Amino acid sequence: MPLRSKRVFFDDYVFVVDENVYEPAEDSFLFAENLHVKEDETVLDMGTGCGILGILAARSACLVVAVDINPYAVRCAKENALLNNVHSKISFVQGDLFAPLNQNAKFDLILFNAPYLPVEENEPTSWDRHAWAGGPNGRETIAPFINKSVTHLMG
Repeated sequence: MPLRSKRVFFDDYVFVVDENVYEPAEDSFLFAENLHVKEDETVLDMGTGCGILGILAARSACLVVAVDINPYAVRCAKENALLNNVHSKISFVQGDLFAPLNQNAKFDLILFNAPYLPVEENEPTSWDRHAWAGGPNGRETIAPFINKSVTHLMG
């Protein structure tokens, strides 16, 4: 892990968070506390960050795919999956939203603790800002995610 990192704990899990990766906050923990995944489900963890939601989903899911635009987040999440012994159930992909996925990929459950805070500039100026900066109206990432997510949901 990089020299500048923090440890975050949730239940029996430990997450090491790199300085270039969003540190889980109240919204992350609220999401985590209410996450219910069935044993045979496949899960997409969009914007995985340090991997907290994908790793928790991997407790039950048969497969988790975790995506993040931030290469530091992907590396951090991979290391956390190994640290929490769920690495065999998660694959990690770096890219913007659904772009790195096969267009026919389908999931039972799609998770996304989306960036929603309005900011004046359109483009985040640091990697960790991708996790919370939602553009001028707060929906710059949410709108395209919603439009595309329906094509990746099973059923």
